[in-house]
Amino acid sequence: MLPRWIWVDAEASPVALDGDDMVDGLAAKLADNPTDREGWLRLANARKVLGQAEASAEAYAKADRLQPLDAAGLAGWAEALVRQLKPDAQGAGGVPGPEAVAVLQRLEQAEPRNALALFYLGVADAAQGRKQDASRRWKTLLEMLPKDAPMN
Repeated sequence: MLPRWIWVDAEASPVALDGDDMVDGLAAKLADNPTDREGWLRLANARKVLGQAEASAEAYAKADRLQPLDAAGLAGWAEALVRQLKPDAQGAGGVPGPEAVAVLQRLEQAEPRNALALFYLGVADAAQGRKQDASRRWKTLLEMLPKDAPMN
């Protein structure tokens, strides 16, 4: 990432700050003010943008403990959790664990036609042998696709 240059004052030399430094600064402020829910949400989003899915998920969890997240917050949290999934031995995508399933279920409750929730809860259902539940979710997802969507 390229540094961003800022001037502390007119007499000073510029100081380079990159995204990680700014995010680390926000995290340090939150250590002093752990009840700043909006700060935790900003940190969660920033960590997600930087590709730090685990740290992003942790920040979403802290914000949620302060006040339950809305559908948009749950979607961000669920995305951070599923980005941590590891492919299985055959190279297929991973199965969401209990924390991810719980967040995805809350997301599905808040937004029943959320594609992320439908897909990954279907994966979790299939892995647990609940084929009818997986099929129901995936059929709903397919119905949401445009009629001319490529189906490779």
